[in-house]
Amino acid sequence: MGEDKGRAFLDDLKTNRARIASSNGEVKRLVTAGEVAFGLCDTDDAAEALHDGAPVEVVYPDQDGVGTLVMPTAVVLMKGPHPDADKR
Repeated sequence: MGEDKGRAFLDDLKTNRARIASSNGEVKRLVTAGEVAFGLCDTDDAAEALHDGAPVEVVYPDQDGVGTLVMPTAVVLMKGPHPDADKR
C-alpha cells in the first residue's frame, strides 16, 4: 500500500470513528451483537460465528485492491523433558 496510502487509510479509519477491539473474540462479539457494521478478525472466530448461526457474512478482500488480512502465527518448541513427544 505504501506509506502515503497507508497513512490515508488510517486517517480515514480515525475520521470514521473506527474502534479497536481487545481481541478477535471481541470483534466477533461486536459484529454479531450488531454494535459495529463489520470487523477484521481471523478465520477461526469468523467460522465460529457462522457455526453459531450469527447473521454474518465472511468476506475475503481480493488481491487487486487492498488484499486480504494476514495474521501470521508461530509455533515454538520449548526445551523440556520430552523432546520427541513434543515434536510430535
